[in-house]
Amino acid sequence: MKRSPGWKSSSGNVDEVTRVFIGMGSNLGDRAGALRAALSSMARCEGIDLDAVSSVYETDPVDVGGGPFLNAVAVIRTTLPPLSLLAALNAIEDSLGRKRTGGEPTPRDIDLDILLYGNRTVHDGSLTIPHPRMTSRRFVMEPLAELVPELTIPGEDKPAHRINEDLRHRYPDRRIENMGRLLSVEP
Repeated sequence: MKRSPGWKSSSGNVDEVTRVFIGMGSNLGDRAGALRAALSSMARCEGIDLDAVSSVYETDPVDVGGGPFLNAVAVIRTTLPPLSLLAALNAIEDSLGRKRTGGEPTPRDIDLDILLYGNRTVHDGSLTIPHPRMTSRRFVMEPLAELVPELTIPGEDKPAHRINEDLRHRYPDRRIENMGRLLSVEP
């Protein structure tokens, strides 16, 4: 792992490494290219190691205008605390052209959300973990359940795959199409 500043191997004190799930989405421009660029940027960040990436799913937008989204979930290991990780992800979004409006949700070149940070819950003005709407969004739960079907989300009484099944039944008309692995997805 690329260690964040302050990591001291000589003393035996290793910064805590946490498994984190990142929701990724894009519905403007080269959507697959934006997801690839975001993954590449995350992999180059100090204190972050990329472990796994789900298949990419094409979905119709929910609560946002514009064309269809490409969505995926990445699993990282990090030594960054939650707010530092959020800052790093926001910097990646900014570098890839994300325009922040501060108001209504808008179409976006790239969107990176911290879904889960280990088993921690965070309630800060700029960050809530678990992501407050993740269990109501199939475009999040489908790739998450693909990666770790038995994952238990703090505050939920069912594993990820059961939450996803419930969403399939609740919203049968919401389109979600598995486009395969990111490297094989055409923009």
